[in-house]
Amino acid sequence: MFFSSYLKNFFISLIFLCLMFEFSWAKDLITPAQGKNLINSLGEKKNSFLIEISRKEDECLKLFFSGNCLENLLIEHDKGIREFEIKKQIILKRVRIYESKLRKKRRENKIKNSR
Repeated sequence: MFFSSYLKNFFISLIFLCLMFEFSWAKDLITPAQGKNLINSLGEKKNSFLIEISRKEDECLKLFFSGNCLENLLIEHDKGIREFEIKKQIILKRVRIYESKLRKKRRENKIKNSR
């Protein structure tokens, strides 16, 4: 029991660190068109992930004792969906940063031109 809680905390910490580094790398700005393309490709990957989960669920249901298999599959599903949502939010954040920098530039140019 201790080992599993240790592993769980390790993975949560690892995901947190990855997110922190991901947001600090937000210098990689994404235009809205690029963001839309990335989100579409992410959606395609998510759909293939869901198809794979569905296939695994069918395999689990064929087992006589399928409880453990279904429980592990549920954990895998939730983890995968969470990862897709995090990636989507990172893309959207990079697009917002790109747009905010554009607005800032326009304001600065407008102020320069008005003087």
